[in-house]
Amino acid sequence: MNSRYWYSQSVYGSDVRIDYNNAYITYYGHLRLPSDLKVGDAVQKGQVRGHIGMTGRATGPHGHFYRKHLDEMLNACKVSGFPSCEAIGG
Repeated sequence: MNSRYWYSQSVYGSDVRIDYNNAYITYYGHLRLPSDLKVGDAVQKGQVRGHIGMTGRATGPHGHFYRKHLDEMLNACKVSGFPSCEAIGG
């Protein structure tokens, strides 16, 4: 997979973005610490993206995840290849 790692600060606090170079981008927010990856690094399946935290406007520790395609927000529970929300307790 040809994906790249990005790290920034936003309303989601410490924010990680994975750009898959195919119009898909995944976001992870409110992270306590980013991973050992550096901006622009290639990301492999199973690599740590960050650690759950309470940064930004979070009111309790949690991870904020979302995915976009062509800048349109997707329902992560319905994205092919992801576990169903029932399977992860959501």
